[in-house]
Amino acid sequence: MPCLGVMLPRGVASPLASSAGRLFDAIAALLDLCRRASFEGEAAMALEAAAAGAEAAPLPAPEVNGDRPLVVDWRPTLAALLAGRATGLRPGPLAAGFHVELAEAIVAVARRLGARRVLLTGGCFQNARLTEHTVIGLRAAGIVPFRHRLVPPNDGGLAVGQIAFAAAPLIEENV
Repeated sequence: MPCLGVMLPRGVASPLASSAGRLFDAIAALLDLCRRASFEGEAAMALEAAAAGAEAAPLPAPEVNGDRPLVVDWRPTLAALLAGRATGLRPGPLAAGFHVELAEAIVAVARRLGARRVLLTGGCFQNARLTEHTVIGLRAAGIVPFRHRLVPPNDGGLAVGQIAFAAAPLIEENV
């Protein structure tokens, strides 16, 4: 099996992803919290658990680049996480710092897009720490956050949305 250092530059088995879940997977692996997940969300749960009660280590913010699409460049943050581990910092403060930076990146993207309201949905918003930091940041920026109350933000909520769409009369699209 080829090593990761060869696969990534060549694009072998390394598709681009926009999923926050894959970001949680990568951070948990870099911090030695979960290298091989046995179920979906395991790495994210390990990362949240490690951050619990820890004071966030200061990390550089990811860079928000481009126009459409916006690209959040995590390289400065990832390099700082690796450097922190190399100097002996424990995973907890680094995991807590990651949560802070992800929340701030969400706020930065919302500001950049001129959003006045943001719906916090997807499996990563089952993470109480991320949700709390994001809600606080959005409100401080004058942006109204919306969260799930009756259905979960993960695949269960997606299924409810699909059912609602299927149950509604079809709307003709103008192409």
